[in-house]
Amino acid sequence: MRNGTVRMVAANLFVLAAFGQSVTLQKEYVYLGSRVIAVESPAATFAPPTVYGLGNPTNLTGQPPNVDHTATIVVKGTSTGGGSYIDYVEGIFTPKTVPDVRYGCYFFAISDGSIYLGTDSGVGWVSGSGAKPGSSVTLSNSSCSITLNNTASVAVSGNDLVVTLPIAFKPIFAGAQNLLLLTADKGTPPGSSGWVQVPGYTLTAHTAPVVTFGKSLTSTNTDGTAAVFTYTFTNTGALGADYIAAGNLLWNRTTYDSNFSCFIIFNRADNSFYMPLTNQAGAAGSGGTLNGTHCSLNLAASSIILTNINTLTVTASVTFKQPNDFSPPFRGLMGSVVNFVELFNRAGQSDSPTSMPNTFKIRPNPTSRPTTPSDAVIPTNWVGTSQQNQQDGTRKQTFTFKMDHAFSGRYFDWMQVSFNDPGRCYFFYSNVDDFFALATSAGGQWYGFQFRGSGPPLDNGACRINQDTVLSTQVVRNTTSLSLTMDINFYQPLFVGPQAIRMYGGDRSGNDSPNPWAAVGTVTVW
Repeated sequence: MRNGTVRMVAANLFVLAAFGQSVTLQKEYVYLGSRVIAVESPAATFAPPTVYGLGNPTNLTGQPPNVDHTATIVVKGTSTGGGSYIDYVEGIFTPKTVPDVRYGCYFFAISDGSIYLGTDSGVGWVSGSGAKPGSSVTLSNSSCSITLNNTASVAVSGNDLVVTLPIAFKPIFAGAQNLLLLTADKGTPPGSSGWVQVPGYTLTAHTAPVVTFGKSLTSTNTDGTAAVFTYTFTNTGALGADYIAAGNLLWNRTTYDSNFSCFIIFNRADNSFYMPLTNQAGAAGSGGTLNGTHCSLNLAASSIILTNINTLTVTASVTFKQPNDFSPPFRGLMGSVVNFVELFNRAGQSDSPTSMPNTFKIRPNPTSRPTTPSDAVIPTNWVGTSQQNQQDGTRKQTFTFKMDHAFSGRYFDWMQVSFNDPGRCYFFYSNVDDFFALATSAGGQWYGFQFRGSGPPLDNGACRINQDTVLSTQVVRNTTSLSLTMDINFYQPLFVGPQAIRMYGGDRSGNDSPNPWAAVGTVTVW
């Protein structure tokens, strides 16, 4: 018999090879009298399993909107190794197209018949999970319930593991729901289908009500670098405030744009806050801080609370980062900013982003105009006085332009300098992005743009700004001044005689110089 076992191994190996089945070998031990012989026995590997959703119940109609709508859901995992080779099938009914289990109807069926239902947060299972069909146990979360009576089953049928579940969808689980499935086999390691959205399968158990959420905001501060923002969201219509699933809180200068913003998402299902720009998340009320690009959130002082059936209160304790917190570019949010709010319901729909009525001002203190142009250092000696250097009709000199700020040179947004009127040599320097813009010699439009040290000089035919290397243009901004040192060439005949120099600046709070285009000196060319 033992010899027969060895012969059977060889026969199986031949059969599998003949049918093109891939084969791996694993050791078995065979007793031959008093001897133990290690024999390599084949273990067949099968293609990854696949999933199917059967009997698409597109709409469930004919019942009042305030009662559960029940449908019999049939799904299956399929393997070329047979249905008994399938380990489990799991699925999610969700308005999303990705496997987000929060506030979804998330079920998990194991081949031994055990059924599980996920919690609202998607972490762990509801009470009674692990029971089997015929046990009359009901598994329930806020979206759906599964009664494990004799209608439910987990059964092998040929190459399939078929899961049949009577699911009652609750009224709050409204709107079109997609079905996403995953199955895995019992291989080592197990093969998986990966998450698959079942094509053409959409379930609408309840029509999503038309909802306009009420929004209001109060803040502990309206002028500073930090504040506690308290939002009150209301829904007095169908399903109440529990219908609110998530929301975007966004602070920016004027537009609802996540670029260069303070952007925070709250999720009710798992009571969490999320910073999408830095991919950080944490539970409301827990310790720690979420650090975004332009702000941070104190989790301990933040909360998400369903105050009553119609009211959801969200508190966010926010500190806005300042230019001194950044390396270039210094994109701190300063000055008057707008707080936008966008809410998402349980059907995956969003309302229109709302600009909250009270504007928040961000800056270190209420000083209204901390920006003043101080002076321009006027050269006394020109480069290129010899005839050879004069042949191109230019004169070059090094200038230092400086503007003072009450806090730091990093707080400047921009500086503008104009030689002569109508400004034949007029340039703009962005302290935030570290780039120059030079106007045409006739004014009225821009000639060209260049990041400092990134390319050839900007030359409009009247003057040339030599920002071509870091050495020819130097910026100092870590003191209370923004200091810009650079070489400028002037061309004849547009520049002859005294040239007035005027300067204009603004900071990240949106404050301009109190005396725009202040005259800071005169230089004589030729």
